[in-house]
Amino acid sequence: MGEPDPILPSEDQKQRARELDVHFSEEISVRALDLLIEARCLELDPPPEWLRLVAGQLQLGGRHSTRRELYHLIEAELMITGREVELLVWFLYGVSRHLGGRAWDGPDGSGISTTVMEKLARRLAREPWVMASLKRYLPGTVYRFGGFYGSTDTLAFRVAARALEERTGGLPRTEDGSGRR
Repeated sequence: MGEPDPILPSEDQKQRARELDVHFSEEISVRALDLLIEARCLELDPPPEWLRLVAGQLQLGGRHSTRRELYHLIEAELMITGREVELLVWFLYGVSRHLGGRAWDGPDGSGISTTVMEKLARRLAREPWVMASLKRYLPGTVYRFGGFYGSTDTLAFRVAARALEERTGGLPRTEDGSGRR
């Protein structure tokens, strides 16, 4: 057996572990604590690969980021940097996901092409009242709706839902074809 790793974790790493309710001794190595944090994050809320890819493209998050953290980081980045069309595409996929009544994981599950979503987003971005309503959402609530997440009772949601229904000829369909809300 090799010698123990002499490098101790930083205070930031220890704080992150405590936030995740990871118990550890003060003598733990950086690598060992890193593995415990990673295991806890994956246990709590593992992000899907598509979400990791989007976060990576925006240079956000890290390997310990949970699904919820990545949603929050991505939405905050799009809001703060004024990327209105990209934010609307993200929002439209979330609305489509909600309307379809099925928790598909990732934009590909919507059955709506990125090109269609971008066209709708560009059209909606020209409406200041839609953007004002969208900007009332908090980061982490733009892609998922209901409960702790974003409200479906906003002008932005209703306009997006109507635009999707008009563009797709009805509600996005679930696997069973019901298209329920």
